[in-house]
Amino acid sequence: MADWEVRRTVPGTGNLQGFQVINTGAVQTLWEDNGAGGERALDGREASGLQVEVYNDCVVVRARDYRRGEWIKEVQIPLF
Repeated sequence: MADWEVRRTVPGTGNLQGFQVINTGAVQTLWEDNGAGGERALDGREASGLQVEVYNDCVVVRARDYRRGEWIKEVQIPLF
């Protein structure tokens, strides 16, 4: 889940802050970087997902590894 979120900007739109892109946690097969510019499938027992919390000033998205019972990463997205 190294690339599950990123901030993107689109040239010429006037939106200098850009927008947050979040990959879905609703997938059957998990993939990882193969080190050669491609991807490889992870073990079928792997299981991860996303938890989303919405507040007045931001949205918090957390990635969870359900197989290991651990939080992987968290991102706070400010609401402009």
